[in-house]
Amino acid sequence: MAEVSNRNNNLILPSLLAGAIALVFVGLVWASVNNESIMGGMMHQDESTGFPVGTYIALFGVLLVVVALILIIATRPREAPVAQAQPYVPDQHPQTEVGTENVTEEDMHRLTLRLLAGDERKMFRRIVDAGGEVLQKDLVAEGVFSRAKVTRLLDKLERKGLIVRERFGSTNLVRVSKDIGK
Repeated sequence: MAEVSNRNNNLILPSLLAGAIALVFVGLVWASVNNESIMGGMMHQDESTGFPVGTYIALFGVLLVVVALILIIATRPREAPVAQAQPYVPDQHPQTEVGTENVTEEDMHRLTLRLLAGDERKMFRRIVDAGGEVLQKDLVAEGVFSRAKVTRLLDKLERKGLIVRERFGSTNLVRVSKDIGK
């Protein structure tokens, strides 16, 4: 039942708008045929009618067009507001660590390597294989990556908290972070 009512409402307003536009057209044609015009602030009409009928019909049609447009805009269906995604909040329950006292540094390095991908994994493996500590210039000298690529990879690993860089002369000393797994 409500669907039929909505369909009728969807037809009534556009029909009203079309009729109002037709009324404007008829009024303008009438005014043109009967030589009605607005000149110098005064309306002039043919002597035979004595009343500017066409002009008033056209003005009434314009008024109906405005009313129809307002009704169409006011009754259009509104879209539901888009819900904004809520930020992820981890559970506030304390996590108990089971068996972490037996995890070695080597186990943490292996786990870290499994979580890294691509060039970051290769770079971290090279640092771990060098005993967990290497000069940045030696990483560049190996020739696997360019100087810029080495710097970018080390920046990413440092942001992830996996390595620490310390100034060492004209280069950096790169170390595996002691905080891995903590």
